[in-house]
Amino acid sequence: MEKSADKIIDAFNEPFNIGKIKIKIAGSMGVSVYPDDAISQSDLVKFADTAMYDSKKNAEIKYQFYYRMENKK
Repeated sequence: MEKSADKIIDAFNEPFNIGKIKIKIAGSMGVSVYPDDAISQSDLVKFADTAMYDSKKNAEIKYQFYYRMENKK
């Protein structure tokens, strides 16, 4: 799963050209996994959103996986 997240982040590391303008964007990504984290689509989106905000708290972290409290160590 980490490989897929890395590939997505890497795709955004390259600047986009729009006409003569070069644009570089950065972002944070949250990941939740079916069925480990939830079985409903709405819960998966909610948990991915939670993980995304966790990654935004630390600018060095580009993506964060959602972990249920009972699975955290």
